[in-house]
Amino acid sequence: MAPRHSQSSMRRAAVVAPRASENSATAYRPTVTRRMPLETLPAELWDIIISSYPAEDRCWVWFVLRRVSPFLREITEDVFAKRMIRDSSIRFGGQYAKDVISEARPNVQFSCNMPSPGFVFKAVHFFPAHTKDKVVFEHNHNWICRYTAGSTIRKHHRWILEETCICPASKRPSEDAPCNCYRSIFFGQGPDLRLRLAQKTHLVQLNDQLKSIQLPSITLDRHLSTISIDWRLLCQSFYYQELKSLRIENHQGICSACKKTNWIHWDVPHNKLKVYHC
Repeated sequence: MAPRHSQSSMRRAAVVAPRASENSATAYRPTVTRRMPLETLPAELWDIIISSYPAEDRCWVWFVLRRVSPFLREITEDVFAKRMIRDSSIRFGGQYAKDVISEARPNVQFSCNMPSPGFVFKAVHFFPAHTKDKVVFEHNHNWICRYTAGSTIRKHHRWILEETCICPASKRPSEDAPCNCYRSIFFGQGPDLRLRLAQKTHLVQLNDQLKSIQLPSITLDRHLSTISIDWRLLCQSFYYQELKSLRIENHQGICSACKKTNWIHWDVPHNKLKVYHC
């Protein structure tokens, strides 16, 4: 006895099954997905897309998206370069800053309850302009302005400027218009302190994130009173620390974390910790 089929199932079979007159190769032709090249979208649109990633995903953008192709690498680095100039700063503080000041001005005495002095530098431009190999930082005396006039930090900073100034009494500077005495102390540090400058970690602020990292390939220009750093290696170190904080929670190390999750292929930043004086 032949099995019974409902009318609905027979209709479905009629829809799915090819007609006898049709070519079977044509009836079951596989779907072909065409992959559009990345360059199909204009660079301006890619710039908007990459810039829209939130702060917690920027380490992924730097380590993964930047390596997809030379085209995306160029656009990604351009996005990060604009952020570098707009938002980045470096602060040399702590015991290192005290030792730099004490070497040049032995008469300055620091008490234990005083806030740590600091030399703050802000990114201003790239050099050379066509390759953007390094980012140049200038000393920024306006960083103290974000504190209120009566704050302890601002009072101590004013005291440091006065104690380290060697200008004539008739030309004593003010907090709003400081002289170059304080800045010259940093660029006049001796070889032992320059070695510590390269080997120790310092506070780097980038996109409202603050991390303590070593500074790769730092160059001190005494003539221009600027410092320059390989900004790509700086981003590598900065976002490497961010990557560790995100991926190391349930694993013993960053290497095992990345291999276990198959999330990323990366290389540990091998920074050239050398200090050059022009």
